[in-house]
Amino acid sequence: VLSHPDGTAANSTEAMGSLRLQVVKSTVVFSYGSTVRLDVPGSAFVGGVAEVEIPLGTEPSLCCAPLANAASYDEYQRLMACCITSIRFTLEDDNGILRKRNGEMSQLCLARAYSPSGHFLDMTVTNSNFSEVKLFSTKSLAGASLDVVLLQGSSVLGGQREVPISTVNETPAAVNYSTGEFSVSIPPSMSGNCRLVAMLRWDNGLVLSGAVTFERSFQWPFELEASFGQATALPGGIVELNF
Repeated sequence: VLSHPDGTAANSTEAMGSLRLQVVKSTVVFSYGSTVRLDVPGSAFVGGVAEVEIPLGTEPSLCCAPLANAASYDEYQRLMACCITSIRFTLEDDNGILRKRNGEMSQLCLARAYSPSGHFLDMTVTNSNFSEVKLFSTKSLAGASLDVVLLQGSSVLGGQREVPISTVNETPAAVNYSTGEFSVSIPPSMSGNCRLVAMLRWDNGLVLSGAVTFERSFQWPFELEASFGQATALPGGIVELNF
């Protein structure tokens, strides 16, 4: 987000020029990592906001493996070092570093889970009804089949079923992930703490799974209207209620 000191968004004309996004990636332990520099054109800012794909590379398959063989404790620590990665962002122009209003740089930490295959699957819900989902997979979705399961609390609703994947896109090799979308029918009675679990399967036996959790209020499967039989009533009288 690019904005003026008073908080108003900068437009694409004001952002024109040579802008460079520097991304410094380093592991929390031993602090080894890499630096990526990306040119950000001013035209990329719409309403002061620009979206940038940041290539972070692929970690070795043994990263964060709790049962990895190691010759020494130091070697084991190096394998665990990539579990939490610190990423620092700086945006520069020809005059130097552009900072946040409080003078700080943008920074976040990424926690990485262990994957025996070295591949990962993430999911995001794209509509308010939780029925449209976008997939992000580090393995190409080409040739994959998708099964989904809906959970309400500890109960499975409707069992496991296969759904088609649509709008499959492959990102550039430097970014290294594949996206796809799918739709699922959410029963009107599904409410409370819910979970949608997706399982991708390939012909070579590889399976990746992911899940999203959400809360949903109870949805009636019909429209409900209620009215009283009369506008006024005496104390102790009987009032007719119509549904």
